Amino acid sequence: MSQLFSTEGLVYRYMMRLYQIMLLNLLLIISSLPIVTIGAAITAAYGTAFKMQQHTEGNLFHTFIQKFKEEWKKSTVVWLSILGLIILAWIGYPVIRALLFSSQISFYGGMLLVTIGSLMTLYLFPLFARFENKLSATILNALLLAIRHIPYSILVFLLCVGGGLVFPFYFPKLFLLWLFLGGGTVIYGSSLVFSKVFQVYDTIE
Repeated sequence: MSQLFSTEGLVYRYMMRLYQIMLLNLLLIISSLPIVTIGAAITAAYGTAFKMQQHTEGNLFHTFIQKFKEEWKKSTVVWLSILGLIILAWIGYPVIRALLFSSQISFYGGMLLVTIGSLMTLYLFPLFARFENKLSATILNALLLAIRHIPYSILVFLLCVGGGLVFPFYFPKLFLLWLFLGGGTVIYGSSLVFSKVFQVYDTIE
């Protein structure tokens, strides 16, 4: 019984992981506050989560900050581009809606593009965190991986939507719990799925 609560025991390891996820969540929230840094914050969080899986995270704060500094430029360019597209879509919603509902072909074609674009976006920041590559190559890889690994892509999408939107709105009594763990849990959970996808390509020279 004493071994169960020792530093090598199961309870200690789970409590330490819970603490790390809480700290990851806090770092993610703080570094996302300027809005413009959200992309770099997500990339840093994924980079830290990948290291947590391998137990090579070291000092979590330092690991997060280091990854944030390394990938902030590419991540910020991509994030601002995504934000710009969202703003344009919001402004031009009446026109887009009219085009979508003009025919069945345009509707299903538009929905297909939105779906693929959304799934592709999920891969961008984890790819920045995991692989060194040019921006154009990362975007292309995100598109190919999202399509090739559709089941994993959908799983990550459900994790992000469920943990980021559904949970806090449908379980308001647990909002405080979500505030302390939500973002970190989604990132860590998604990183486990992405690791399954990326492990094949880690061995490719």
